[in-house]
Amino acid sequence: MKHILLVEDNEDIQISLRDALEEDGAYSVMTAGNGAEALALLERGERPNMMLVDLLMPVMDGVELIDRMRRDARFAGIPVVVLSAASITSPPPGTPLLRKPIRYEALLGAVQKACGC
Repeated sequence: MKHILLVEDNEDIQISLRDALEEDGAYSVMTAGNGAEALALLERGERPNMMLVDLLMPVMDGVELIDRMRRDARFAGIPVVVLSAASITSPPPGTPLLRKPIRYEALLGAVQKACGC
């Protein structure tokens, strides 16, 4: 089973993405409501196989979270896929982007590619 950390401030989106990914039993999904919560989970030793990260969130946005992860050798190797509804935002270089609303097939494809499965 692959472990995913979903970083998303919208609880409805959290629930729908978590449910979609956990439905077939191939993935377990932890959630965080912002980048600071996600970083705290990583600092406490959580090591997901990949992360889905919203760009626009309160407290710490996805861009700052990804930047901090890439500067820390402990987290730099965790694959990240960015989620965003805003058409003007662009992900950090080299980071795949899924535009909201997210189609299940696109979500599953991005997760499988990031996890290498």
